[in-house]
Amino acid sequence: MYLSLPIPSSGRCKLQECVQTFTKSEKVSGSDKWYCSRCKTHREAVKKIEIWKLPPFLLIHLKRFKYEGVWRQKLNTNVDFPLSSLDMRTFIVGPKPQPHYKLFAVSNHYGTMEGGHYTAFCKNTSNRRWYKFDDHEVHELSTSSVQSSAAYILFYSAMELQPPDQTSF
Repeated sequence: MYLSLPIPSSGRCKLQECVQTFTKSEKVSGSDKWYCSRCKTHREAVKKIEIWKLPPFLLIHLKRFKYEGVWRQKLNTNVDFPLSSLDMRTFIVGPKPQPHYKLFAVSNHYGTMEGGHYTAFCKNTSNRRWYKFDDHEVHELSTSSVQSSAAYILFYSAMELQPPDQTSF
């Protein structure tokens, strides 16, 4: 499962703000009115997305590409996201999930709407260090470099990821 979260076009925000925007009530009116199949007419309504429960692995897509009519724009907003303690309990309306999610990978997009380049940051389960994967190159990455305005998809786990069993190779 993944959440596709809107991000503001301002300079910086927290991931929790993106989730709040995703789950806030929205009035549906004008040309977007809701069609009632019972009374066969379009009506104003309030739309609200609620999260019932979350899976052990959570992918968060940050909506960095914005479309308004003929205008297209890539948002370079810096989204502050936790590396080790994403707490989603305040957004869950059903059974309470695992207490915290830990980040284990980030997919990044560098460039514009017309073209760009993707890289990945991944945490090694054996040595607990972060690595940058860029085409055929792999380099160790400082923890402070994991967060950037290029972050596009965040990969979280509520379970502790274990290194693979070396005896099976």
